[in-house]
Amino acid sequence: MDLVADQMIVRWLVDSWSGELDWDDGNVRKLKKHGATKDGIDYFFMAPEAEAFLIGRIQPPADEVWAELRYLTFGTDIDEKPRTVIWTTRRNKIRPISCRIMRAKERKLYEGLKETHHLES
Repeated sequence: MDLVADQMIVRWLVDSWSGELDWDDGNVRKLKKHGATKDGIDYFFMAPEAEAFLIGRIQPPADEVWAELRYLTFGTDIDEKPRTVIWTTRRNKIRPISCRIMRAKERKLYEGLKETHHLES
């Protein structure tokens, strides 16, 4: 998975995001596959103690075209489980696409980001 920095999404999060998530039966059903809940992912994006970090915009594979930009974020859910969430934007809301427990390499990166963030605070 290739990632790139995207200052436009950072600006969108600060200036335009409604603070709401876009849910329907489809993305709620996908959460259940990975032991996640709607409340848990709402917490992931909205609670400061979730310590979520936007990692970057995902570049689609060369042979694919995506209708929407996708972003990768690390954080913890309401049960303090370390999660990787892929999401997009729709109508000034965050639309979760997928969610899973962090892989070992992701967890190591996430712990480093948390440590750096705490040192800067």
